[in-house]
Amino acid sequence: MSFSVKCEGEDFEYNGTSLNTLFSQRRNFFRPRMIKMIHGILRFSREAKKFLETEDQHKSFKDFLNEAKLSQEVIQYYILPMAAAIWSSKLEGIYRSEEHTSELQSRQYLVCRL
Repeated sequence: MSFSVKCEGEDFEYNGTSLNTLFSQRRNFFRPRMIKMIHGILRFSREAKKFLETEDQHKSFKDFLNEAKLSQEVIQYYILPMAAAIWSSKLEGIYRSEEHTSELQSRQYLVCRL
């Protein structure tokens, strides 16, 4: 199974299978936005693992995203598309969703896959 994102209006795409597909658009090597996004993805993974270890069952996915202070690029081009694909949901609904930590824990593969 692979994961890819294509933003036609912005001429931006990537696939997370390998370094070759991550930089399928070779100009992404030189895009500061892409480098920042990779850094943000790694940060998201660390923060999400910490979040899932907490016992606070009343925090939503939105709360996590707000508290983690992740960049809009990481949220828009990585987290929301990945969550929408995993949860078979519309992109807009993921961020507004009031899914609680228990739901996130049952979907822990979102974090483990990252």
